[in-house]
Amino acid sequence: MWALLLGWGGWAWGGEAVPLTSAQAHAALDDANPTLARADAAVAAAEAARVSAWAPALPSVAVNAGYVRNNLGVSLDFAELFAGLGTLATTLGLELPTRDPVVLQPLDAVSGNVQVRVPIVAASTWVQGSVARLQVDAAEAAAEVGRRAAHAQLDAVVWAAEGAKAQIAVLEGSQARLAALVAVAERTAAAGLGTPLDRLTVQTDLVKREAEVVAARAALARAEVALGAVLGRAEAASVAPEDGEELGFSSLVDAQTAALAARPEVRAADLGVDAANRARLAAKLGAVPSLAAGFQASASSAPYVTGKDYAWRASVDLTWALAQGGARSAGVARAVAGVDDAEAARRAAAVAVAQQVGTAWADLDAARARETLLSAQRNLAFEAHAASRRAYEGGLLDVDALLRAEERLAAADLALADAHARVGATRAALRAAVGSD
Repeated sequence: MWALLLGWGGWAWGGEAVPLTSAQAHAALDDANPTLARADAAVAAAEAARVSAWAPALPSVAVNAGYVRNNLGVSLDFAELFAGLGTLATTLGLELPTRDPVVLQPLDAVSGNVQVRVPIVAASTWVQGSVARLQVDAAEAAAEVGRRAAHAQLDAVVWAAEGAKAQIAVLEGSQARLAALVAVAERTAAAGLGTPLDRLTVQTDLVKREAEVVAARAALARAEVALGAVLGRAEAASVAPEDGEELGFSSLVDAQTAALAARPEVRAADLGVDAANRARLAAKLGAVPSLAAGFQASASSAPYVTGKDYAWRASVDLTWALAQGGARSAGVARAVAGVDDAEAARRAAAVAVAQQVGTAWADLDAARARETLLSAQRNLAFEAHAASRRAYEGGLLDVDALLRAEERLAAADLALADAHARVGATRAALRAAVGSD
Protein backbone atom coordinates (compact mmCIF):
# COMPACT_ATOMS: atom_id res chain seq x y z
CA MET A 1 0.00 0.00 0.00
CA TRP A 2 2.82 2.41 0.84
CA ALA A 3 4.47 1.76 -2.51
CA LEU A 4 1.24 2.52 -4.31
CA LEU A 5 0.80 5.74 -2.37
CA LEU A 6 4.32 6.83 -3.14
CA GLY A 7 3.97 6.06 -6.83
CA TRP A 8 0.53 7.47 -7.50
CA GLY A 9 0.44 11.08 -8.66
CA GLY A 10 -3.24 11.18 -9.53
CA TRP A 11 -4.19 13.58 -6.74
CA ALA A 12 -4.19 17.17 -7.88
CA TRP A 13 -3.24 18.66 -4.57
CA GLY A 14 -1.12 21.76 -4.86
CA GLY A 15 0.87 24.08 -2.69
CA GLU A 16 4.05 23.73 -0.73
CA ALA A 17 4.49 20.78 1.57
CA VAL A 18 3.69 21.57 5.21
CA PRO A 19 6.84 20.99 7.28
CA LEU A 20 6.37 18.69 10.27
CA THR A 21 8.66 17.38 12.92
CA SER A 22 8.90 13.65 13.41
CA ALA A 23 6.94 13.91 16.67
CA GLN A 24 4.14 15.87 14.96
CA ALA A 25 3.95 13.30 12.14
CA HIS A 26 3.70 10.37 14.52
CA ALA A 27 1.04 12.12 16.59
CA ALA A 28 -0.97 12.81 13.44
CA LEU A 29 -0.64 9.16 12.44
CA ASP A 30 -2.15 8.05 15.74
CA ASP A 31 -5.16 10.29 15.11
CA ALA A 32 -5.73 9.50 11.43
CA ASN A 33 -4.75 5.89 10.78
CA PRO A 34 -7.87 3.72 10.21
CA THR A 35 -6.04 0.53 11.17
CA LEU A 36 -5.37 1.95 14.61
CA ALA A 37 -9.01 3.03 14.90
CA ARG A 38 -10.08 -0.55 14.16
CA ALA A 39 -7.66 -1.83 16.79
CA ASP A 40 -9.19 0.52 19.36
CA ALA A 41 -12.64 -0.77 18.38
CA ALA A 42 -11.42 -4.34 18.92
CA VAL A 43 -10.25 -3.40 22.43
CA ALA A 44 -13.68 -1.90 23.18
CA ALA A 45 -15.37 -5.08 21.91
CA ALA A 46 -13.11 -7.24 24.12
CA GLU A 47 -14.00 -5.09 27.12
CA ALA A 48 -17.71 -5.54 26.38
CA ALA A 49 -17.15 -9.30 26.09
CA ARG A 50 -15.43 -9.26 29.49
CA VAL A 51 -18.49 -7.65 31.06
CA SER A 52 -20.73 -10.24 29.41
CA ALA A 53 -18.54 -13.10 30.65
CA TRP A 54 -18.87 -11.96 34.26
CA ALA A 55 -22.63 -11.34 34.07
CA PRO A 56 -23.73 -14.92 35.02
CA ALA A 57 -21.68 -14.70 38.24
CA LEU A 58 -23.34 -11.48 39.39
CA PRO A 59 -26.76 -10.96 41.02
CA SER A 60 -29.66 -10.49 38.61
CA VAL A 61 -33.03 -8.80 39.12
CA ALA A 62 -36.11 -9.24 36.92
CA VAL A 63 -39.48 -7.50 37.19
CA ASN A 64 -42.64 -8.75 35.45
CA ALA A 65 -46.13 -7.26 35.31
CA GLY A 66 -49.29 -8.14 33.40
CA TYR A 67 -53.05 -8.12 33.11
CA VAL A 68 -55.20 -11.22 32.52
CA ARG A 69 -58.95 -11.66 31.89
CA ASN A 70 -60.54 -15.12 31.91
CA ASN A 71 -63.85 -16.21 30.38
CA LEU A 72 -65.08 -17.32 33.80
CA GLY A 73 -64.26 -16.54 37.41
CA VAL A 74 -64.17 -19.56 39.75
CA SER A 75 -64.10 -19.45 43.53
CA LEU A 76 -64.68 -21.91 46.38
CA ASP A 77 -67.35 -20.72 48.88
CA PHE A 78 -67.05 -22.69 52.15
CA ALA A 79 -70.39 -21.36 53.48
CA GLU A 80 -72.27 -23.00 50.60
CA LEU A 81 -70.15 -26.12 50.84
CA PHE A 82 -71.01 -26.76 54.52
CA ALA A 83 -74.59 -25.45 54.43
CA GLY A 84 -76.15 -28.95 54.39
CA LEU A 85 -74.06 -30.05 57.32
CA GLY A 86 -75.14 -27.32 59.69
CA THR A 87 -77.96 -29.32 61.48
CA LEU A 88 -75.82 -32.43 61.79
CA ALA A 89 -72.92 -30.43 63.15
CA THR A 90 -75.20 -28.79 65.72
CA THR A 91 -76.58 -32.17 66.81
CA LEU A 92 -73.07 -33.54 67.18
CA GLY A 93 -71.83 -30.42 68.89
CA LEU A 94 -69.26 -29.68 66.13
CA GLU A 95 -68.19 -26.27 64.94
CA LEU A 96 -67.83 -25.97 61.17
CA PRO A 97 -64.82 -24.05 59.80
CA THR A 98 -65.56 -20.61 58.44
CA ARG A 99 -63.47 -18.59 55.99
CA ASP A 100 -63.86 -16.27 53.08
CA PRO A 101 -64.38 -17.74 49.62
CA VAL A 102 -61.17 -18.92 47.94
CA VAL A 103 -60.58 -17.56 44.41
CA LEU A 104 -59.46 -20.38 42.17
CA GLN A 105 -59.59 -18.40 38.93
CA PRO A 106 -60.25 -14.65 38.94
CA LEU A 107 -62.33 -13.12 36.20
CA ASP A 108 -59.56 -10.54 35.68
CA ALA A 109 -56.49 -9.46 37.59
CA VAL A 110 -53.49 -7.16 37.45
CA SER A 111 -50.37 -8.76 38.87
CA GLY A 112 -46.65 -8.19 39.15
CA ASN A 113 -43.59 -9.92 40.57
CA VAL A 114 -39.92 -9.33 41.18
CA GLN A 115 -37.28 -12.05 41.05
CA VAL A 116 -33.77 -11.83 42.49
CA ARG A 117 -31.07 -14.44 41.84
CA VAL A 118 -27.70 -14.39 43.62
CA PRO A 119 -25.05 -16.91 42.47
CA ILE A 120 -23.13 -18.34 45.39
CA VAL A 121 -20.84 -20.87 43.69
CA ALA A 122 -20.09 -20.47 39.95
CA ALA A 123 -16.53 -21.73 39.62
CA SER A 124 -16.46 -22.13 35.83
CA THR A 125 -17.96 -18.70 35.26
CA TRP A 126 -15.41 -17.08 37.57
CA VAL A 127 -12.54 -18.54 35.56
CA GLN A 128 -14.18 -17.60 32.26
CA GLY A 129 -14.37 -14.03 33.53
CA SER A 130 -10.63 -14.02 34.17
CA VAL A 131 -10.09 -15.40 30.65
CA ALA A 132 -12.08 -12.48 29.27
CA ARG A 133 -9.88 -10.07 31.25
CA LEU A 134 -6.78 -11.60 29.65
CA GLN A 135 -8.41 -11.29 26.25
CA VAL A 136 -8.85 -7.56 26.84
CA ASP A 137 -5.14 -7.31 27.65
CA ALA A 138 -4.33 -9.32 24.52
CA ALA A 139 -6.48 -6.98 22.41
CA GLU A 140 -4.62 -4.00 23.83
CA ALA A 141 -1.30 -5.67 23.03
CA ALA A 142 -2.51 -6.39 19.49
CA ALA A 143 -3.50 -2.74 19.12
CA GLU A 144 0.00 -1.74 20.21
CA VAL A 145 1.44 -4.15 17.62
CA GLY A 146 -0.56 -2.40 14.91
CA ARG A 147 0.42 1.04 16.17
CA ARG A 148 4.11 0.24 16.16
CA ALA A 149 3.92 -1.35 12.72
CA ALA A 150 2.21 1.76 11.34
CA HIS A 151 4.85 4.02 12.88
CA ALA A 152 7.66 1.84 11.52
CA GLN A 153 6.14 2.08 8.04
CA LEU A 154 5.87 5.85 8.45
CA ASP A 155 9.57 6.03 9.34
CA ALA A 156 10.40 4.03 6.22
CA VAL A 157 8.39 6.42 4.03
CA VAL A 158 9.95 9.47 5.68
CA TRP A 159 13.46 8.17 5.08
CA ALA A 160 12.55 7.35 1.47
CA ALA A 161 11.44 10.95 1.02
CA GLU A 162 14.65 12.12 2.72
CA GLY A 163 16.63 10.09 0.20
CA ALA A 164 14.71 11.79 -2.60
CA LYS A 165 15.61 15.21 -1.15
CA ALA A 166 19.28 14.22 -1.00
CA GLN A 167 19.10 13.01 -4.59
CA ILE A 168 17.75 16.41 -5.69
CA ALA A 169 20.59 18.18 -3.86
CA VAL A 170 23.17 15.94 -5.56
CA LEU A 171 21.67 16.49 -9.01
CA GLU A 172 21.48 20.23 -8.47
CA GLY A 173 25.15 20.22 -7.46
CA SER A 174 26.05 18.33 -10.62
CA GLN A 175 23.93 20.77 -12.61
CA ALA A 176 25.89 23.69 -11.15
CA ARG A 177 29.21 22.02 -11.98
CA LEU A 178 28.11 21.37 -15.56
CA ALA A 179 27.03 25.00 -15.92
CA ALA A 180 30.51 26.04 -14.77
CA LEU A 181 32.07 23.61 -17.27
CA VAL A 182 30.22 25.37 -20.10
CA ALA A 183 32.18 28.52 -19.28
CA VAL A 184 35.37 26.46 -18.98
CA ALA A 185 34.76 24.95 -22.44
CA GLU A 186 34.27 28.44 -23.91
CA ARG A 187 37.52 29.70 -22.39
CA THR A 188 39.40 26.60 -23.49
CA ALA A 189 38.14 26.99 -27.05
CA ALA A 190 39.05 30.68 -27.06
CA ALA A 191 42.56 29.79 -25.91
CA GLY A 192 42.92 27.30 -28.75
CA LEU A 193 43.08 24.33 -26.42
CA GLY A 194 39.58 23.03 -27.31
CA THR A 195 36.91 23.20 -29.98
CA PRO A 196 33.51 24.97 -30.10
CA LEU A 197 31.97 21.49 -30.14
CA ASP A 198 33.12 21.02 -26.54
CA ARG A 199 30.69 23.69 -25.34
CA LEU A 200 27.77 22.00 -27.12
CA THR A 201 28.72 18.62 -25.67
CA VAL A 202 28.79 19.99 -22.13
CA GLN A 203 25.49 21.84 -22.68
CA THR A 204 23.91 18.58 -23.85
CA ASP A 205 24.81 16.91 -20.56
CA LEU A 206 23.65 20.02 -18.69
CA VAL A 207 20.17 19.80 -20.25
CA LYS A 208 20.07 16.10 -19.45
CA ARG A 209 20.91 16.86 -15.81
CA GLU A 210 18.23 19.57 -15.66
CA ALA A 211 15.66 17.00 -16.82
CA GLU A 212 16.81 14.62 -14.11
CA VAL A 213 16.37 17.36 -11.50
CA VAL A 214 12.80 18.01 -12.71
CA ALA A 215 11.98 14.29 -12.54
CA ALA A 216 13.47 13.99 -9.03
CA ARG A 217 11.48 16.99 -7.81
CA ALA A 218 8.28 15.51 -9.24
CA ALA A 219 8.97 12.20 -7.46
CA LEU A 220 9.54 14.05 -4.19
CA ALA A 221 6.31 16.02 -4.66
CA ARG A 222 4.36 12.78 -5.13
CA ALA A 223 5.98 11.31 -2.04
CA GLU A 224 5.08 14.39 0.03
CA VAL A 225 1.47 14.35 -1.22
CA ALA A 226 1.20 10.65 -0.32
CA LEU A 227 2.78 11.31 3.07
CA GLY A 228 0.18 14.00 3.76
CA ALA A 229 -2.59 11.57 2.83
CA VAL A 230 -1.18 8.93 5.16
CA LEU A 231 -1.25 11.49 7.96
CA GLY A 232 -4.86 12.39 7.18
CA ARG A 233 -4.02 15.86 5.90
CA ALA A 234 -5.46 17.66 2.88
CA GLU A 235 -2.05 18.99 1.88
CA ALA A 236 1.38 17.60 1.16
CA ALA A 237 3.66 17.05 4.15
CA SER A 238 7.40 17.17 4.58
CA VAL A 239 8.70 15.39 7.64
CA ALA A 240 12.19 15.86 9.01
CA PRO A 241 13.42 12.43 10.13
CA GLU A 242 15.11 11.81 13.44
CA ASP A 243 18.37 9.91 13.36
CA GLY A 244 17.80 8.94 16.98
CA GLU A 245 20.38 7.95 19.53
CA GLU A 246 22.32 4.74 19.25
CA LEU A 247 20.56 1.91 21.06
CA GLY A 248 23.69 1.03 22.97
CA PHE A 249 23.54 -2.77 22.75
CA SER A 250 26.94 -4.38 22.81
CA SER A 251 25.83 -7.49 20.97
CA LEU A 252 23.00 -8.92 18.90
CA VAL A 253 22.06 -11.24 21.77
CA ASP A 254 21.53 -8.25 24.08
CA ALA A 255 19.31 -6.59 21.46
CA GLN A 256 17.26 -9.75 20.96
CA THR A 257 16.84 -10.20 24.73
CA ALA A 258 15.60 -6.61 25.05
CA ALA A 259 13.20 -7.11 22.14
CA LEU A 260 11.68 -10.22 23.71
CA ALA A 261 11.01 -8.19 26.85
CA ALA A 262 9.63 -5.09 25.09
CA ARG A 263 7.79 -6.20 21.96
CA PRO A 264 3.96 -6.31 22.29
CA GLU A 265 3.84 -9.36 19.99
CA VAL A 266 5.57 -11.41 22.68
CA ARG A 267 3.31 -10.01 25.39
CA ALA A 268 0.23 -10.83 23.32
CA ALA A 269 1.49 -14.39 22.85
CA ASP A 270 2.14 -14.74 26.61
CA LEU A 271 -1.36 -13.51 27.35
CA GLY A 272 -2.69 -16.03 24.83
CA VAL A 273 -1.01 -18.86 26.72
CA ASP A 274 -2.37 -17.62 30.06
CA ALA A 275 -5.87 -17.32 28.62
CA ALA A 276 -5.69 -20.81 27.11
CA ASN A 277 -4.60 -22.33 30.43
CA ARG A 278 -7.45 -20.64 32.26
CA ALA A 279 -9.90 -21.71 29.57
CA ARG A 280 -8.75 -25.29 30.14
CA LEU A 281 -9.35 -24.86 33.87
CA ALA A 282 -12.81 -23.42 33.20
CA ALA A 283 -13.65 -26.43 31.02
CA LYS A 284 -12.65 -28.80 33.82
CA LEU A 285 -14.61 -26.82 36.41
CA GLY A 286 -17.73 -27.44 34.36
CA ALA A 287 -18.11 -30.63 36.43
CA VAL A 288 -18.37 -28.61 39.66
CA PRO A 289 -21.96 -28.00 40.82
CA SER A 290 -23.25 -24.45 40.96
CA LEU A 291 -25.18 -22.95 43.84
CA ALA A 292 -27.48 -19.95 43.80
CA ALA A 293 -29.99 -18.28 46.09
CA GLY A 294 -33.28 -16.88 44.83
CA PHE A 295 -36.08 -14.69 46.08
CA GLN A 296 -39.40 -13.95 44.42
CA ALA A 297 -42.19 -11.63 45.57
CA SER A 298 -45.51 -11.10 43.79
CA ALA A 299 -48.73 -9.11 44.20
CA SER A 300 -52.12 -9.22 42.48
CA SER A 301 -55.36 -7.28 42.41
CA ALA A 302 -57.17 -10.61 42.95
CA PRO A 303 -56.29 -12.67 46.05
CA TYR A 304 -54.34 -15.88 45.70
CA VAL A 305 -55.63 -19.23 47.09
CA THR A 306 -54.12 -18.20 50.40
CA GLY A 307 -56.59 -15.37 50.55
CA LYS A 308 -53.78 -12.82 50.42
CA ASP A 309 -53.06 -10.50 47.52
CA TYR A 310 -49.30 -10.93 47.90
CA ALA A 311 -46.86 -13.83 48.18
CA TRP A 312 -43.10 -14.42 48.41
CA ARG A 313 -40.74 -17.32 48.14
CA ALA A 314 -37.03 -17.85 48.95
CA SER A 315 -34.96 -20.73 47.60
CA VAL A 316 -31.47 -22.18 47.35
CA ASP A 317 -30.82 -24.05 44.10
CA LEU A 318 -28.11 -26.61 43.48
CA THR A 319 -27.34 -27.51 39.83
CA TRP A 320 -25.03 -30.38 39.02
CA ALA A 321 -24.69 -31.63 35.47
CA LEU A 322 -23.70 -35.25 36.01
CA ALA A 323 -23.80 -36.38 32.39
CA GLN A 324 -23.77 -34.30 29.20
CA GLY A 325 -23.30 -36.92 26.52
CA GLY A 326 -19.54 -36.33 26.21
CA ALA A 327 -19.88 -32.58 25.66
CA ARG A 328 -17.86 -31.73 28.78
CA SER A 329 -14.97 -34.07 27.96
CA ALA A 330 -14.92 -32.78 24.39
CA GLY A 331 -14.76 -29.23 25.72
CA VAL A 332 -11.80 -30.13 27.91
CA ALA A 333 -10.05 -31.73 24.92
CA ARG A 334 -10.58 -28.58 22.86
CA ALA A 335 -9.20 -26.47 25.69
CA VAL A 336 -6.10 -28.67 25.95
CA ALA A 337 -5.55 -28.33 22.20
CA GLY A 338 -5.97 -24.58 22.61
CA VAL A 339 -3.15 -24.54 25.16
CA ASP A 340 -0.85 -26.43 22.80
CA ASP A 341 -1.69 -24.01 19.98
CA ALA A 342 -1.09 -20.96 22.19
CA GLU A 343 2.28 -22.27 23.34
CA ALA A 344 3.31 -22.93 19.74
CA ALA A 345 2.19 -19.40 18.81
CA ARG A 346 4.30 -18.00 21.65
CA ARG A 347 7.39 -19.84 20.42
CA ALA A 348 6.71 -18.65 16.86
CA ALA A 349 6.35 -15.04 18.05
CA ALA A 350 9.65 -15.22 19.93
CA VAL A 351 11.43 -16.67 16.90
CA ALA A 352 9.92 -14.02 14.60
CA VAL A 353 10.98 -11.18 16.89
CA ALA A 354 14.53 -12.56 17.23
CA GLN A 355 14.74 -12.96 13.45
CA GLN A 356 13.54 -9.39 12.85
CA VAL A 357 16.13 -8.02 15.25
CA GLY A 358 18.85 -10.12 13.64
CA THR A 359 17.91 -8.97 10.16
CA ALA A 360 17.74 -5.30 11.20
CA TRP A 361 21.08 -5.62 13.01
CA ALA A 362 22.77 -7.10 9.93
CA ASP A 363 21.14 -4.51 7.64
CA LEU A 364 22.44 -1.64 9.80
CA ASP A 365 25.96 -3.09 9.88
CA ALA A 366 25.91 -3.48 6.10
CA ALA A 367 24.50 0.03 5.59
CA ARG A 368 27.21 1.58 7.75
CA ALA A 369 29.96 -0.33 5.96
CA ARG A 370 28.50 0.68 2.59
CA GLU A 371 28.34 4.32 3.68
CA THR A 372 32.01 4.25 4.71
CA LEU A 373 33.11 2.71 1.41
CA LEU A 374 30.96 5.03 -0.67
CA SER A 375 32.33 8.03 1.21
CA ALA A 376 35.83 6.96 0.23
CA GLN A 377 34.63 6.37 -3.36
CA ARG A 378 33.13 9.87 -3.45
CA ASN A 379 36.38 11.44 -2.26
CA LEU A 380 38.29 9.63 -4.98
CA ALA A 381 35.76 10.63 -7.61
CA PHE A 382 35.99 14.26 -6.47
CA GLU A 383 39.80 14.21 -6.76
CA ALA A 384 39.57 12.58 -10.19
CA HIS A 385 37.05 15.22 -11.29
CA ALA A 386 39.29 18.07 -10.12
CA ALA A 387 42.32 16.55 -11.87
CA SER A 388 40.32 16.00 -15.05
CA ARG A 389 39.18 19.61 -15.09
CA ARG A 390 42.73 20.90 -14.65
CA ALA A 391 43.94 18.60 -17.39
CA TYR A 392 41.16 19.74 -19.74
CA GLU A 393 41.88 23.40 -19.07
CA GLY A 394 45.51 22.68 -19.92
CA GLY A 395 44.57 21.00 -23.18
CA LEU A 396 45.73 17.59 -21.96
CA LEU A 397 42.30 15.90 -21.87
CA ASP A 398 39.31 15.86 -24.21
CA VAL A 399 35.84 16.95 -23.14
CA ASP A 400 34.39 13.42 -23.19
CA ALA A 401 36.86 12.29 -20.55
CA LEU A 402 35.98 15.34 -18.44
CA LEU A 403 32.25 14.56 -18.70
CA ARG A 404 32.89 10.95 -17.73
CA ALA A 405 34.63 12.21 -14.59
CA GLU A 406 31.63 14.44 -13.87
CA GLU A 407 29.29 11.47 -14.35
CA ARG A 408 31.34 9.33 -11.99
CA LEU A 409 31.31 12.09 -9.37
CA ALA A 410 27.53 12.54 -9.67
CA ALA A 411 27.00 8.77 -9.43
CA ALA A 412 29.26 8.62 -6.34
CA ASP A 413 27.34 11.49 -4.73
CA LEU A 414 24.01 9.80 -5.46
CA ALA A 415 25.23 6.50 -4.04
CA LEU A 416 26.54 8.20 -0.89
CA ALA A 417 23.25 10.08 -0.38
CA ASP A 418 21.35 6.82 -0.76
CA ALA A 419 23.72 5.13 1.69
CA HIS A 420 23.16 7.86 4.28
CA ALA A 421 19.38 7.53 3.94
CA ARG A 422 19.74 3.77 4.15
CA VAL A 423 21.65 4.06 7.43
CA GLY A 424 18.87 6.22 8.87
CA ALA A 425 16.16 3.86 7.65
CA THR A 426 17.89 0.73 8.97
CA ARG A 427 18.58 2.42 12.31
CA ALA A 428 14.87 3.23 12.59
CA ALA A 429 14.03 -0.34 11.59
CA LEU A 430 16.32 -1.72 14.31
CA ARG A 431 14.75 0.56 16.91
CA ALA A 432 11.33 -0.72 15.88
CA ALA A 433 12.52 -4.34 15.93
CA VAL A 434 13.96 -3.94 19.41
CA GLY A 435 10.72 -2.34 20.58
CA SER A 436 12.19 1.03 21.48
CA ASP A 437 9.64 3.88 21.47
